Amino acid sequence: MRKYLHQAPRLVLLAGCIGAALRFWMLAGGTDEKNLYPAHHPAWILLCIFSILAVAAIWMMTRIPDTGSHYRANFPPSVLGGIGYLVFATGIVLTAVEELSSSNSPLAVPSCVLGIISAVCLYWAAILSYTGKRTPFFVHALPCFYFALRLFLMGRILGAEPEISRFLFRFLAALSLLPALYQRWAFDVDLGNRRKYLLWNLIAGYFCLVAVPGSADWILYLTAAIWLLTSLCSLKFTSRSIQAVAEPDGTEAVADITQMPPEAEENLPEETGSEEAEDAFSVPEPSSEPEPNPEENYGDSELCDTLNMYAACESMTHASHNATDSERNN
Repeated sequence: MRKYLHQAPRLVLLAGCIGAALRFWMLAGGTDEKNLYPAHHPAWILLCIFSILAVAAIWMMTRIPDTGSHYRANFPPSVLGGIGYLVFATGIVLTAVEELSSSNSPLAVPSCVLGIISAVCLYWAAILSYTGKRTPFFVHALPCFYFALRLFLMGRILGAEPEISRFLFRFLAALSLLPALYQRWAFDVDLGNRRKYLLWNLIAGYFCLVAVPGSADWILYLTAAIWLLTSLCSLKFTSRSIQAVAEPDGTEAVADITQMPPEAEENLPEETGSEEAEDAFSVPEPSSEPEPNPEENYGDSELCDTLNMYAACESMTHASHNATDSERNN
């Protein structure tokens, strides 16, 4: 399934819409007199099975070799990525303002303030994503802390819910956002992993789409899904050989010197940890046989001149030997 990686954002978007439709079907059925959803609702059963299959498919698609954590090789300039950052930052601001005006929790104020600061950092990241420049390490660190605090507050609130179907996908969406942001943060210090980054981004994008129906903070999940599916790293396979080049402004960039076309990727073996999968992405060693020297291929005229010189030398040698023999006889 690795050959479908280029279509992964569209496939995850389609799967998330199907999951959101199933969840909307479950919520549209209403509750009983105890404010509970019907037990064993078919939409809930189908949604759980479909989510397991979707996560398994994402895991299969992202079984790619890790080809380095160089920033410019994985995050080239992208207009779509900049738009995703703008949408995500706007969603965080709207959610923080709404929670600040309605929540009575003592931790709501620091959470909302941290959210607004994180949104400012993401607005800056939108400009850097458009230009292809490296983001400072704190730009994605602050959203990590913000969503970690939100997950802690969500655990206190969702623990009082009477049934798991009400909060499961909201909790999974917030939980999967943390490793997705962390993996993006790791690329800022050249410690990222393409395999893990793609895996968690696609999983978080799916759960965020499914969590939209019936959620009080649906704006946050919808904008997070848009950012997750538009700010992916390069989906092209690259070898482990990365060449550093100098930019005009003196900064160092990284250029991929061994891009593979999509047709060649389909014939690559699946990664199984064997030497065969490792050799598929290795650069072939140069041949030890010497290359033919074109200067050694003489023409006919040069060959004739050489033979004539050799014959002349032989005749002179024989004449010298004959003269020496005649002197001895006399």
